[in-house]
Amino acid sequence: MTTHHVESAAQLQCALGNAAKGADVIVMTAAVADYRPAREAKEKLKRGELGAKTSIELVANPDLLAELGKQRKGSTPLLVRVRGRDRGRARERAREARREALRSDRRE
Repeated sequence: MTTHHVESAAQLQCALGNAAKGADVIVMTAAVADYRPAREAKEKLKRGELGAKTSIELVANPDLLAELGKQRKGSTPLLVRVRGRDRGRARERAREARREALRSDRRE
């Protein structure tokens, strides 16, 4: 098992692309935000400089799990998403996903 620590959706996208090439299974235990600021601030945004009211332009982050699904061959790598409320059931969800993948392979 390999663990990758990242801080942004772009870093995660790169790490997933590299990891997916030789992976049999990818288990994702967290999701990135749907949106990110269009411009990254290099320093703290100061209230005195921005005034009492400001706005931040947001852009959509890519749907990383959907992209992995489009790129895979058949059911490999097996993709397992474990949401926060499911973490106690991670092994069970991985087994369920594997059984579904095997059923899907038999239908093809």
